[in-house]
Amino acid sequence: MVAAGEKPLEEKLLDWLKSEGYSLQMRTAQVFKEAGFDVSQSQCYLDPESDDLREIDVVASINRHWYVSTTLRQLRLEFRVQDAHLAGLDEQLLRCSQVRVCVRDGERKAA
Repeated sequence: MVAAGEKPLEEKLLDWLKSEGYSLQMRTAQVFKEAGFDVSQSQCYLDPESDDLREIDVVASINRHWYVSTTLRQLRLEFRVQDAHLAGLDEQLLRCSQVRVCVRDGERKAA
């Protein structure tokens, strides 16, 4: 039972989720998944400057392989996306904190 003037628990929970940016994080992860990326959420890492444990909201990566003549080429593209808290703005924003691109030659296939 809900006290007079108090919001139901479900409504409080939805308000909290919207205010924390989880909705935007989930939508961002879904867009990457639909584009064929492997996605993980809430990865932690040790900040080398402060020695604090930090969280990356979304990590999306994709690997592609192809041959040029007889040489295997490999491409790995990785996006690291974090919640951006901007003072004075009510909007929820995500920023790409790091993009990694790795292209490398691999094995040669027999001709």
